[in-house]
Amino acid sequence: SVAACVCDTGYFGTGASGSGCSACPDDSSTDSVDSRVDSACLCDEGTYMTSSGTTCVTCPNTMTCPRGSSIANFALYLGASGDDVSKQYPQLQERYWSSASDPMSVFECSSSEYCPGGDPGACSTGLTGQACEHCYSGYWWNEDHCEQCWDVETTSLLFPIIPLVLMP
Repeated sequence: SVAACVCDTGYFGTGASGSGCSACPDDSSTDSVDSRVDSACLCDEGTYMTSSGTTCVTCPNTMTCPRGSSIANFALYLGASGDDVSKQYPQLQERYWSSASDPMSVFECSSSEYCPGGDPGACSTGLTGQACEHCYSGYWWNEDHCEQCWDVETTSLLFPIIPLVLMP
């Protein structure tokens, strides 16, 4: 029968009577029967696939890992939207930040208002840099948010003249 030639959920491969089926790694499973390749094995929620592509490990306590999370998906799908479980990657919790170039190197922010969590590199509006501690160039921190500098504050022509006018 055809059923004897397909692999059950949690297995992948081909072969008569399931003889060519291999089990998915610990903490992972396939979404359906008849999965033919090992990449069909998706890590369970709370775990992520390491860069080796063969092991699911526990999600760091600074992140959340939806089902299907994988280190490889950072490079492929960072910033993309959607619920496709095969495109998931670990997400930062509020008050934590990491760069898009090194997403698993996580820094704690001084406030969850600065670091909203989610994708690596994400900062609240107007903030940038490691742990979202700086305003963008041309902006200043007013103790509540980043505010744009006035033209007079940023001009390089007026700055040398102001001290001369204000000096006694």
